[in-house]
Amino acid sequence: MGTDDLTWFLERTPEPVGPSPAPGAPGEWSERSIEAFIAKRGGQVRALRSHGELRLYGAGVREHSAELSLVGQIAAGWQRAVSATGAALEQAKALRGVLPAEIVSRTTLVLNAAPLAGSIVLTVEPQSPSLEEVEPGGNVAMIDPPRPLADRASEELIALLGRFSTDVPVDEELASALRELGPRVGSTLANLARAISRSEISLDATWAEPGNATVRASITPTTARRMQKFVAGRGLDAEEQTFTGVLRTVSDMQHWLVALPDGETVKMSASELEPTEISRWHIGAAVELRVRVALQEQPDGHVRRSLTILQISPMDDSLDDD
Repeated sequence: MGTDDLTWFLERTPEPVGPSPAPGAPGEWSERSIEAFIAKRGGQVRALRSHGELRLYGAGVREHSAELSLVGQIAAGWQRAVSATGAALEQAKALRGVLPAEIVSRTTLVLNAAPLAGSIVLTVEPQSPSLEEVEPGGNVAMIDPPRPLADRASEELIALLGRFSTDVPVDEELASALRELGPRVGSTLANLARAISRSEISLDATWAEPGNATVRASITPTTARRMQKFVAGRGLDAEEQTFTGVLRTVSDMQHWLVALPDGETVKMSASELEPTEISRWHIGAAVELRVRVALQEQPDGHVRRSLTILQISPMDDSLDDD
């Protein structure tokens, strides 16, 4: 931090600073010193920017190089997981539709990359200035000031990953926590785990928020595979939704095409329907469908919805009774 930066911080309206958190890794001492200096001089510690580190290492990293596509998949998976977690904390949990632009803006991270021996370090920080959320409209809250969404989401995400990376068996308490956050979070965790697993790259993640203790978690490819099985085995990456539409194709071998009321035609798998149930339906039938919706990441990193029909019933008399 340069002299000009310190001067800018010290000129801000003073705010009471609570007890300093317990020191963490040795690398945190310089940050603690800066925070203590600013607080002592009556400055606004929260004006400092939060930041995190994603350290990539392991079999998929040679010295400080790795395949760009693999690093990109992990970085993209991390961003999606942070945004999904932030959305869940703001009660936007459903898989249908895209995330609100305001939440995406508040959780978007920017990247600086630097090498260390045997690893790659991606330094990330919020794109949005923290004070826009801490002091909305320039108003300073004296009690329980709001925390930026990027901080809360990153902390929650790392806490979840930490519960997978410990020696304690994952259990229903963790499953309940993921259900509360919603299937979008479960889906992005599974996709992040898949990227780590197939790249054979381990991930150490940290997040440092000014005035708070740094949080950290480590995920190895083995842990990632465990996380994938846990999420899939409990259906934490999917939700059930009800659709209405008109059948455009019916098949016992391929996906069905269903025309929705808004004009969109979507593909749905009928793999979980009994053959006798499939044989009852014909093209043009107006139906109501109970569907399991999940997000699936493709090999190129693109994420699409997967729709599986669980139950189907007629909307009118379009079903032949013969």
